[in-house]
Amino acid sequence: MTSLSILPHISRFTGMHLSFVALISSLILSTSVLTAPLQKRDDPLVGYLATHFISNDEAIYQHISNGNNPLSFSALNGGNAVLRSTVGTEGARDPYLVSSPDNSNYWTIGTDLQIGKTNWGEAVRHGSRSIVVWHSTDLVNWGTNYLVEVEDPTAGMVWAPSAIYDESSQKYHVFWASQLFASDDPNHDGNPVTEHVIRTASTTDFKTFTNPETYLQTPGYAVIDQEFQKIDGEDNSFARFIKNETNSRVYQEISTDGIFGTWTRIGGAEGYVTDQGREGPASFRDNQDSSKYHLWLDNYGYQGGGRYEPYSTSNIKQGGYTADSMDLFPTNLRHGSVIPVTQSQYDALRAKI
Repeated sequence: MTSLSILPHISRFTGMHLSFVALISSLILSTSVLTAPLQKRDDPLVGYLATHFISNDEAIYQHISNGNNPLSFSALNGGNAVLRSTVGTEGARDPYLVSSPDNSNYWTIGTDLQIGKTNWGEAVRHGSRSIVVWHSTDLVNWGTNYLVEVEDPTAGMVWAPSAIYDESSQKYHVFWASQLFASDDPNHDGNPVTEHVIRTASTTDFKTFTNPETYLQTPGYAVIDQEFQKIDGEDNSFARFIKNETNSRVYQEISTDGIFGTWTRIGGAEGYVTDQGREGPASFRDNQDSSKYHLWLDNYGYQGGGRYEPYSTSNIKQGGYTADSMDLFPTNLRHGSVIPVTQSQYDALRAKI
């Protein structure tokens, strides 16, 4: 029985006056509101924070935009790493910065991988089954990092975690890429039973997770690097961006009934954002033009190291991305995420340049 459903029974069995029942109702409603997540603050958004890694250092780096310009950024911490993993492989790639609904908590999650200690063949068979996590309440001061094992023993690795908050369940759904091996192949010596698939689990605190499940499996090709983008003004509409690992191209899909709903490929089966090999999509809405969305793609082959390239569209449901100017765009950003920041956050972050 819900808290609200008990009120008629209180009145019927005790004969209390309706005004007293109304008082009880008010108190219960107040308690419900206090225990629910606060709504996201409506502070003006004045800039963007990019969290990423760089090719020659598998650690967490950050750039803060120069004003509300999504194509011009300054490096934090003098261009040095902001966070460095001290757990697991002591490497952190593909970072994703997660915000709580009320902007009171933040988590940076990333791939626990230092490729210099292994090789790509070993990394997909015997890689870490954990994600590396940092927590903050202000985007500036971060706690000690820790590992959380999110996969089961059949998984060969956990790559490129991302997350999205679900208001209905008040949980964060976390997604990553893995390939799976047979349960009777504990050493992963044989062929995998799946290509790279997208897996998921949920959490409320980024410490305890539900059992992992397969979220997306695409017969005939492998998929990695999934990221969601909430479409402004539509409660259940989302875009998602995924890398086809078999041909190294990023494609987009749209759902109008939630992240666990039905997805439609934009542009048909061959509707890739670009015909060139790219990965690590990072999507975010423009702070000044609510119809405009930005998409950064990691050109992982650039000069042997890789760098983000910026694209944008004014009709995210149709795609049609155009390449943006790179005249002011930094050259050393790779596979990460971008969030908007308020004036107080912006000022605190700029102080860390």
